[in-house]
Amino acid sequence: MYTDLNFLASFLNEGVIIENSNTQYQKVSETAPLAKVEQPEEVYVADILYHGSNSSKVVFCVHYENEEWITGKDRLFLEKILGAVGLSLNSIALINLHNTSYKSILQVGNKLSDSTIISLGLPSHLVRDFNTNEVDIKNDQSYLCLAWGLTEIAMDKDKKNILWKNLKKIFNL
Repeated sequence: MYTDLNFLASFLNEGVIIENSNTQYQKVSETAPLAKVEQPEEVYVADILYHGSNSSKVVFCVHYENEEWITGKDRLFLEKILGAVGLSLNSIALINLHNTSYKSILQVGNKLSDSTIISLGLPSHLVRDFNTNEVDIKNDQSYLCLAWGLTEIAMDKDKKNILWKNLKKIFNL
């Protein structure tokens, strides 16, 4: 099974050949794509590079050693989470803290002072100032520092429930 979404998109936009009993092969005319998937842009604000526009003032911090941003599988799960609270990948700021020099999640919050900060599976030294798996308020900002990454949450019903309970609190759902 292919996991490369770019391949799938190009595969679905290819013409189709239909075998007909009168003629050997007939090519069906191509139609315009139904939708264009737009990728969020990369933005520098206050010396932080993030993916998305941060128009929602919600920041998701992750830690992926071998990825620029996030794995494809985790991205799909994150998009489901965001959809459940009325957000999109374009409207948040996604920061891979592995690719930064920040020593704590509090530093990110100080740089993006009017944002809600949600961290997923960060090493403990980056979230040492916060309780894990519950909403904290510091400097008039909401922080949610979950001990697990997206893959772990996706595979465990109890972790999903903890995430959802906290998201309801943050977004007043």
